[in-house]
Amino acid sequence: MRLRLYFSGLQLFVPRPAPGTAARVHVVMPSAGRGDCEERHVPILAVNAAHLVNTSTVPSKAWLVQSLQNRVLKIGDTGADTNICSQILDLAVGAPSRPVDPGVLTNNPDRKAIARVDLGAGGMTRVDPGVCWHWQSSNPEWGAHAAEWVIDVAAPSVSLQLVDWDGLDPLTVPTLFPLQPANVLDVRILHVLADDLPPEEAPAPAPLPIGTLAPHFGHFYSLLTGSGPEPRPSLAALEGSCTAPPGTCPTFQWAGLRPFNCMLATGA
Repeated sequence: MRLRLYFSGLQLFVPRPAPGTAARVHVVMPSAGRGDCEERHVPILAVNAAHLVNTSTVPSKAWLVQSLQNRVLKIGDTGADTNICSQILDLAVGAPSRPVDPGVLTNNPDRKAIARVDLGAGGMTRVDPGVCWHWQSSNPEWGAHAAEWVIDVAAPSVSLQLVDWDGLDPLTVPTLFPLQPANVLDVRILHVLADDLPPEEAPAPAPLPIGTLAPHFGHFYSLLTGSGPEPRPSLAALEGSCTAPPGTCPTFQWAGLRPFNCMLATGA
């Protein structure tokens, strides 16, 4: 079975070949806004309801949606491919002296993160490159807002378990089955504005004016150590009009969500 995880929204990919363990990639979601803030982002796991029934062949009109708030989802333990697609903007370029806070990769003692996914198998395969940005250079580059991560699973079904930051209080998602005959199971991991839920695809929001600074990108800096400048990408070109090189990964197009402000990032 092929398990395909789709990530979109404010999510930081952090590769970590931890000593004595298989390599993994942590996907950390920053705490972004108070409960009454219009920029409050919601972390969820969303699965089409067809995956709740064995031998389903077509998607359902219903969704299983599970909050990831204050939870950690761990998938796989054989070792992950730590290569991150170049279309995902690298925080180390904008803040080279501010590494990722190690606390957000463990039990999140300062509550800088709101959720995390630990990927211990598979690898990133494709991205939705979104739109073009100026990022620490006069040359425009893609800034992906969605990425696909693929894990080949030997079992005929998957049971995902969410735990709190200390690994306690487990919550098991109902058993999930792939659609047939493709034998593929799709799971969405989103950290987006509440207005973008439920997760069905929809027309993309209106674009921002050229030159606009990415509105939500600053939340990523709360996941880093120390303090210092917090540069944000400036919109360089609209979708489909960017002349930047295509990047290291194949692309796909995911309608909806917010390519103009809720992009992905990576850090070290």
